[in-house]
Amino acid sequence: MYYHILLATIILFLGGCASWRDIPPPSTVSLKARAFLEVARPVPDGNPSNTLEWKMRQDLYNVSLEVPGKAVRLRYPNTLVYTNIAGVNAILVTPRSVSAVHTNAILIYIHGGAYTYGSAKSTLSCAIPAAHYSGIPVLSVDYRLAPEYPFPAGLNDCTAVYQEILKHYPPRSIGIFGDSAGGALTVSTILSARDAGLPMPAAAVLLSPWADITRTGDSYVTLEGVDPILSYPKNLKLSAEVYAGENNMKHPLISPVYADFSPGFPPTLIQVGTREIFLSNAARLQRALLDAGVDARLRLWEGMWHVFQYLPPVPPEAEAAYKDLSSFFSNHLNLD
Repeated sequence: MYYHILLATIILFLGGCASWRDIPPPSTVSLKARAFLEVARPVPDGNPSNTLEWKMRQDLYNVSLEVPGKAVRLRYPNTLVYTNIAGVNAILVTPRSVSAVHTNAILIYIHGGAYTYGSAKSTLSCAIPAAHYSGIPVLSVDYRLAPEYPFPAGLNDCTAVYQEILKHYPPRSIGIFGDSAGGALTVSTILSARDAGLPMPAAAVLLSPWADITRTGDSYVTLEGVDPILSYPKNLKLSAEVYAGENNMKHPLISPVYADFSPGFPPTLIQVGTREIFLSNAARLQRALLDAGVDARLRLWEGMWHVFQYLPPVPPEAEAAYKDLSSFFSNHLNLD
C-alpha cells in the first residue's frame, strides 16, 4: 500500500511513464508480490536540469519514504543513533536483540538511489530489517550524492568510514552490504580499501548491484518494460551521466564489473530478481569474481523486482532474502 501511494505521488509530480510490456505476474510468487507486480511501473527521473530541480526531486524522494520507513521501524524494534564517522554523517541501527555470537561485529550499509537519491535516514527500510534478522548493528552511511558531488566523492566518504571502523573492529568482525548503486559502491569501497593497503572485511552482500552504469548486458534490453521499477532511458541514464561526470563510465570504480578482483576480495553474496534489468549486472559481476577465485554466490529470486527487499508491503520473499543475508554474514564474520 505505502509503495503504491509513493509511486502514484511521484508519477503525478513528474508526469509520464516508461512504455510497458503487458506480461502478467508469475503464479510462482507470493500473493503480495503478485499484487505489487500488477500495479508498479517505472518512475521517470524528470530530467532535472539544474541544482534546484535536482534538490526538489531529492527532497521529494526522501520525504516520500518517511511513512514506510516508520512502518518498518515499528515492525522491527531498534535503537537509532545519529553519528558522524570520519567526517561523514551516519546512522547506527542497533536491533533490540543483538546476536550473542556477534556482540563485537558491525555491518556497514551503503544505500541505493542511482548515486543521486536517498540518504541514510530515508533508506532505513533496508538497514533496519538487516539489523533485525542478522542480530548485528548496522551503520548506514550518508555519503555525498551527484550531481553536486560526482564520482569519487561518495566513494571517498565510504572508504573513509570503513578505514575509521577498522580502528574499532577487527576486519573479521566487519561486513559490508548495499543495494543498487549502493551495491556497486560496496564493491568499489572494498576495492578502494584493498588498493590503499587496508585489510579486507569478512564478507560482502550485494542486493541488485548496479555493477555497470552503461547500458551493457542482455537484461538491459530483454527486461526493459518488464522491470516494474527501473528503465535505463527513463530513470537511470541521467543519473549515470552526472555521477560519472568527466570520467569514463567503465572506470572500474564506477562500474566495478570491469574491475580486477585479484588479488584479494572477500566472500560475496549477490541477490537479484528475475524481473529486473540488473539481472545481467549480477550475472556478469559474479563471473568476474569467480574468475578471480573469489567465493561469489548468486541468489536468483523468481519474479522479483529491483531491491524487492526494500519497502512495505514486505513479501515473504523479502523476509527470506534477509534471512539469507543474515546466514551469509553469520557464516563469515568472527571466524578464527
